[in-house]
Amino acid sequence: MTDGVDAAIEVKPDISRQKELRRGLEQGLTVKALRRARSSIILEKDEERLDYFLRTPYYIFAMRAKGNILETAEEVIKFYEDEGVAPLDLADTIVVDGVGILANFPIKGLFTWATKDGSEPGQWIDRDTGWFFEEWGDNTLAGFLFKLSSAVSTIPGRAMLQRPIIHEYLSRAQITDPVQLPARPEVHEYYKQ
Repeated sequence: MTDGVDAAIEVKPDISRQKELRRGLEQGLTVKALRRARSSIILEKDEERLDYFLRTPYYIFAMRAKGNILETAEEVIKFYEDEGVAPLDLADTIVVDGVGILANFPIKGLFTWATKDGSEPGQWIDRDTGWFFEEWGDNTLAGFLFKLSSAVSTIPGRAMLQRPIIHEYLSRAQITDPVQLPARPEVHEYYKQ
């Protein structure tokens, strides 16, 4: 059981090396196999959502990844496909400092970013579950703390009278074009530049 654990964070200096990335992803599978005894969700009828909130959030924080972040994302997706890992057992977030966040939204209702209307040019989203790349750039650490504080606020047994204070500072932060993964060819070309 992981009832005393807010989140597990694996720190990696360089996930551009496939061996290091793989080691972090494998470690995450052992974390995701553990469950909390209770959920903070009262009267939840959706078994998948309940199962999700009984799991400990798992993050990889890396200082470096491949030059084209989408190549790292493809390696992550390929690892999970090759291993046959269920969506709820995937890492929650892979952070690359100074670049952005590879975020996993395994169930409906977790994806909160506003997206453009599908008829506009540049629309890259056609679903709200799965892996996405959020380009945070120099604000990546703030984006990670935002995600971490959001996950911690859903921990069973933790009384929260107000939302985490960091949300006040980051309330105007907005990712306007999260990239759905695997990325379409035109998006891949954009990130090669």
